[in-house]
Amino acid sequence: MSWVTVAVAGANAFNQVQQGRWAEDQAGLQAMQSEFKAKQELQAAETMAGMIRKAGRRQVGQTVTAYAGAGVKVGEGSAFEAERQINQDVESDAFQTLLMGQRAATGLELDAKLTRIQGRMAKQASYMQAANTLIQGGSSGLQNWRTGGQYNYNGDASGAMYSGNGDAIRARR
Repeated sequence: MSWVTVAVAGANAFNQVQQGRWAEDQAGLQAMQSEFKAKQELQAAETMAGMIRKAGRRQVGQTVTAYAGAGVKVGEGSAFEAERQINQDVESDAFQTLLMGQRAATGLELDAKLTRIQGRMAKQASYMQAANTLIQGGSSGLQNWRTGGQYNYNGDASGAMYSGNGDAIRARR
């Protein structure tokens, strides 16, 4: 029956390899999802920075209009300072938004890399488990073949068969 042991070991090893490949594929899909989210974070940050700049230009226009309506000379003195401060605040907000988006994207890209590494490691571990299973199955099958372990009428591998009155008869089939 050693060939059965080897066959079962082979099937188990194949299953382990398949599980490793599946784990690697799953990790690849999760990594792709993280990379997609990273791109979304960058696009969202760029869009938000654009909206902040647009709102800032509108605010500068309103401020300049208000100063001009009040008879203040635009581009000089306090009108110029107000315009400069608004522009500085707008650019600071836009920069912070871009920076936060870049940081989120970088974190997601790192997650993707780590997920891919984890998938490769799971695949390699499955190869090692499969090899171990084959070695153990082959060793067990070889041991059964060498010792001649066979099943008898009792259902064990002792090699003893019982006669009708219960006396053990040592014989091999």
